[in-house]
Formats: sequence, structure tokens, C-alpha cells
Amino acid sequence: MKSKEVLKILKISRVTLWKYVKSGKIRVKQEPNGYYIYNDSDVYSLAGIEDGRLNVVYARVSTQKQKQDLQNQIENCISFINAKGISVDSIYSDIKSGMSLDRKGFMELLNAVMAFKIKAVYISYKDRLARLSYELVEKLFSDYGTKIVIIESECESISLEQELFEDIMQTIHSFSMKMYSKRRIAKKLLLESKVNPALLKSLSGETDDLD
Repeated sequence: MKSKEVLKILKISRVTLWKYVKSGKIRVKQEPNGYYIYNDSDVYSLAGIEDGRLNVVYARVSTQKQKQDLQNQIENCISFINAKGISVDSIYSDIKSGMSLDRKGFMELLNAVMAFKIKAVYISYKDRLARLSYELVEKLFSDYGTKIVIIESECESISLEQELFEDIMQTIHSFSMKMYSKRRIAKKLLLESKVNPALLKSLSGETDDLD
């Protein structure tokens, strides 16, 4: 792992890091590009974290009617992992839009990542983790030494396009309802204040001029 990851995990300074390297507590090798890569096992051992971190699967769909697709994602990831001789330690899943990160399964996964418990997360497509903020999630996971493995290289299926459409429509609907609610509250306040009737018509969507 890189030095910034070591510093974050051990909560030490660069001076202390080099002391660990010189004493042999942390093995290090230099890459052709000049960067130093520190031994994962040594770092986790010093941090009191078990080296056998978990390999997990994360799967997600947007609606209940896509439950079969959710199961397919899980099975495909498990088959992919097992084919590499790796065991699956845990499975996280959600039935919720990928537009939001506020998902029960995702938050449980995130907490495990931030506790340095996860070695790798296997997903079918990158938008299973997040639609609009995948790069942010990827960076965060990387900072905690967690690798994201995407088992499918393309994401062109009709079902995924339909899911994206439904996610967008759900977001638009949610935004519209919030705007409608705000207009109702504003109208109520103006009524209580006995303001100009023409302004009330405007809030109600009527088109009379306010000259």
C-alpha cells in the first residue's frame, strides 16, 4: 500500500513510518516509477488488524420487481470469486435507487471498509455501488485499502437502462413533491399575512400579471 494509507491506518507521522521501515517492522519495496509500496501484512499487524480481511459481494437493484436480477448479480459475483480460488466472506445488498448513498446495505459495507475489515468488494457493474458518485466511493475505499473489483466490463443491457430511467423519474418526482410542498407552505403563510391576492394567484400557478 502507499504511504498515505499507512499513515492513516497507523495514525503516525512520516518520521515514525521511516523508523518502522529501518527497524524492519514494515517491509517496503520501490517501484520503477520511484514510489514506495509498503507491505500490507506488516502494516495491519502493527495496527492490530487481522491480515485475513474479507472479500465481499455488493449487489443492488432499484425496485422490488428486480429481485431476480439482484439474485443473478450475487450468483455471478460468487461464481467469479470462487473461480479464482477465493471464498466469499459476506454479501451486502440493497433494493434502492443508486442515486442515493443512504442505503442500509451500502452503509453497513462502508462502515466495515472504514474499520479496515474489507480487502475487496466485488460488484457486477460500477453503478451498483453508486450512479453519480462512483469515483468518490472508489477513492474513499482505496484510502482504506479496499479494492473494488468489477466483474462485467460493459453495462449496456436494457434492464440497466430501464433502471436508470426509473431512477431519474423517481428523482424528478421527489423534487417536484418537495417544490409543491414548499409552495403550499408559502401560500399558507401569505394567507395568514393577508398579502396581495395577485401574489397568491402567482403561487397557485395562475398567470395573471402582477402589474
